[in-house]
Amino acid sequence: MENRSKIDDLKLLYQSLGKEQSFEEALSTIKRNKALAEVIEALKERFLQGDLNNRQVIRMVEGYFVELGLLIFELQRILKKGAYVAMVNDNVRFAGEVIPVDLILTDLATSFGFSAVKVFTLKQKKGNSSQQMAKFGKVSLRKSITLWQKV
Repeated sequence: MENRSKIDDLKLLYQSLGKEQSFEEALSTIKRNKALAEVIEALKERFLQGDLNNRQVIRMVEGYFVELGLLIFELQRILKKGAYVAMVNDNVRFAGEVIPVDLILTDLATSFGFSAVKVFTLKQKKGNSSQQMAKFGKVSLRKSITLWQKV
């Protein structure tokens, strides 16, 4: 993940393809996602409280979901009805805030016209950094495979 926003570059790409309205609709859907908005607000609050030492993390997290949201939007557009998409995800944690990547992406997928078939949770969990554990304790993070179907 990068902390440099690519939204302007992506908007220009969609404009060059004559698809600016599609871009705006997709971006609007992503930004209206309640779980993502809650995560972004929680990270902003943790930054204000001094728990998040780098404000760029907020932009990086938001950019990650915008980019993958647009990818999901395009997959929905080009795949045939009934096609499946499987995505491997690791949930992440910043400043003690657990971000359920798998569930947010599944929510975005359903908002773009996919049906959530299953979220497979892997037995292996993702660990925490020593900095996270020292301040916020140890929390095992879910690794998963999400499965969606175009309806």
